[in-house]
Amino acid sequence: QPKVSAVGGDLIQAQLLAGVSTFMMKQAIQRARPDGEPRSFPSGHSAGTFAAATVMQRHYGLKGAIPAYTAAVLISGARLQANSHYATDLIIGATVGILSGRAATFELGGRRLSLSPAVTDGGVLMAASIR
Repeated sequence: QPKVSAVGGDLIQAQLLAGVSTFMMKQAIQRARPDGEPRSFPSGHSAGTFAAATVMQRHYGLKGAIPAYTAAVLISGARLQANSHYATDLIIGATVGILSGRAATFELGGRRLSLSPAVTDGGVLMAASIR
């Protein structure tokens, strides 16, 4: 099914973008978690769930947005309650996720913009293409 295939491709792209972005930020910032574990900022759980929710909203409108964003908020809240993150970790993680979801579904004059992150020796590469 073309619609399901398009949603799946956008979800994968948004997750890759959110994952690479949070990984780079965690490595650069090195903020400790409230429980003492390393790499708190930003929250990867928030980034991933909000990226998926944004893709669902872009493809399915309000019908997709309400359950997806509800799940994203609940998962992010659970991370705060578990003392694994500070509130700022979750807020920035959600922002990274929303931006990743928007980037994965961005259209410009009927053309799709695709971003493709890749880990390379000594860094990260971000390639863009317009189709």
